[in-house]
Amino acid sequence: MGDHTESIELLYDPAVITYEELLEYFWKSHNPTTHAWSVQYKSGIWYHEEAEKEVIARSIEKYESSSKRKIQTTVEPADTFYIAEDYHQKWYLRKHDILMKALAECGLEQEDDMINSFAATRLNAIVSGKGSLEQWEKEDLGVPLNAEAMEYVTTMLSSKRRVYSCAG
Repeated sequence: MGDHTESIELLYDPAVITYEELLEYFWKSHNPTTHAWSVQYKSGIWYHEEAEKEVIARSIEKYESSSKRKIQTTVEPADTFYIAEDYHQKWYLRKHDILMKALAECGLEQEDDMINSFAATRLNAIVSGKGSLEQWEKEDLGVPLNAEAMEYVTTMLSSKRRVYSCAG
């Protein structure tokens, strides 16, 4: 299956963050000027309406003028989005048995529950290196994690011990 691109589908609240702000984060979160070595790992943005396409075009122009480099990101109309296999979901989080057990204790035992869980998404981001101790201390996951899990994340963030590798 070499005709797919690994991607995310992002649902957002425009009252909290604008599409323009999401695009700024997108450009900063990776190098969009690098040519992809395969379709599977290309940089891409899929739009749902012409207004989004126009915002993307302006954003690309702004990024290219400030970086002086050509964007390699593809811009295409959105089509059917397919959810990845279970083992791809919350990949970083799955390496932390303490957190997986704590989430199961909160009722997130089924794959669909975890895939769609805000708490699991936030924990996956934290253990992958996205987040700080200060953010964690203010975090409301919406589920009551046990004390062991809370301490585990606090210790991880305090010591900067995280899992970064994508090697399985």
